[in-house]
Amino acid sequence: METNKITALYCRLSREDERVDGSSSIETQKQFLKRYANEQNLSNINYYIDDGYSGTNFERPAFQQLEKDIDNKLIKNIIVKDLSRLGRNYLTTGYYIEHYFPINSVRFIAVNDQVDSNLQQNDLMPFRNIMNEWYARDISQKIRTAYKTKAINGEFTGPMAPYGYAKDPEKKNHLVVEAEQAKVVREIFSLYIGGLTISRIIKHLRENRVLTPRGLINKETGKYNLPFTKKYPYEWSYKSIQAILSNEEYTGNLVCNRHSTVSYKNKKLKLNPEEEWIITKNNHEVIISEDTYQKAIAVMRSRYRKKLTINIHLFMGIIRCGECGRTLTFSIDKRRNNRGVYVCSTYRTHGKARCTGHYIRYDKICRGIYDFVKTIITMVKNNEGKFFDNLSTLKQAEMELNIDNSNLEEELNGRLFIIRKTFTQMYEDHALRKIPCDEYNRLIEQYELEKQDIKNRLDGISNKSLKIDQLNMNIRGFVSILHHMDIGFELTKEIVDLLIEKIVITESKDKSMLKTICIHFKNVGIIPLCCIADTLLH
Repeated sequence: METNKITALYCRLSREDERVDGSSSIETQKQFLKRYANEQNLSNINYYIDDGYSGTNFERPAFQQLEKDIDNKLIKNIIVKDLSRLGRNYLTTGYYIEHYFPINSVRFIAVNDQVDSNLQQNDLMPFRNIMNEWYARDISQKIRTAYKTKAINGEFTGPMAPYGYAKDPEKKNHLVVEAEQAKVVREIFSLYIGGLTISRIIKHLRENRVLTPRGLINKETGKYNLPFTKKYPYEWSYKSIQAILSNEEYTGNLVCNRHSTVSYKNKKLKLNPEEEWIITKNNHEVIISEDTYQKAIAVMRSRYRKKLTINIHLFMGIIRCGECGRTLTFSIDKRRNNRGVYVCSTYRTHGKARCTGHYIRYDKICRGIYDFVKTIITMVKNNEGKFFDNLSTLKQAEMELNIDNSNLEEELNGRLFIIRKTFTQMYEDHALRKIPCDEYNRLIEQYELEKQDIKNRLDGISNKSLKIDQLNMNIRGFVSILHHMDIGFELTKEIVDLLIEKIVITESKDKSMLKTICIHFKNVGIIPLCCIADTLLH
């Protein structure tokens, strides 16, 4: 019995579809699909709606939720208005219709295209999918051409005006100065040319409680209502200040076509070469002069030239702050006789208000991690069993499985057997009219729900068992690597990249500011032996 399974009514509309075909609105699709489901006596309907998402990729919230529900065996039928609502990428669309849905026993219906997987009459479906993709490519090309034409004509085409400007209410493709924001822009340029670093400018703006661009939008419109924006509305980022200082549009020139999407299937933005930029001179009101802008660019280039020396260190990109999660930045202090230090990047940018320094010397962390990697290698080669005893990830997983699995699996399978027998007996009683029809249906539904719950619990036990098997396999591979490894007299980049996923530095809250180094090994996780107290790094 599958009476409790869902009939999914999937609706999708991209901005391009909305412009071209108003009859495909979300509300229209919902009414159309509901009417069809009722006509076909398909019950327990549920809507899955992606409004404003392209059909050329399947990274859509509602569709991803639909996939999860299919994987959890909750879906019986999927109905769409036509094939293009499911997707406009013919390869991926074909995979879902011809492989994924059938293997999960899901019936797929595209009403207007007369596709029904139960009828097996879908010979034209692949051609329709190809045509839908061609349509998406054609629309994408037309939109690109339209935007390019507007850019050549000096029309602003961005979704939001740059900080310091607003869209002209009488002519939306034209920029007008926003007085209060423009004052901030001029101040940023003045401070930077006057010798302040970007970090000092950020501090100045924070102390004067100048709202960030997102903080301002959130205050005025309610958009960007994110925890970070609400908690730190005055915390300008380094990139925001840098973007303002390098934005030529403040000189009155409109700069378009700086970015473009990778393709009509991939909406990720890429930076175009400067020769492809479309620049319209003297297009709108100036906020800063050309001379001021060029001075800021000259200062920026001179400061970057000083940083051309790249500091090579072993833990690039994998050493993180245990408090805020950000990476620790590496720097060399020429006044000290050591190979550099790590400091939390959040602390370096925002100070104690956001995090602590987590300052730790490079030579100290190298020595500590070298000692522990060497200890683990020695342990594996001399006493492999002791190494396995120290794997907290494996022990925790095995403990959870043992708790869940102690006689429970046998009990659940026993209950399933009883339910199946009860179904048979109830059917006989129903056929002999010993049990009323309404009571029979109620009991069937009740037992069906219990049976599904038992199956889910059994799947959970099975998944945990598979997880432990996979973890054991990963550990065996890790142990094999260690057996063949000779660490020598110092840690190398090759060894770090091969063994370590990340290193987390935490710092105690008391006056001692004791630091702990915790190593997460690839495919293995944390080994208790590899949490190193700073005081042990002598």
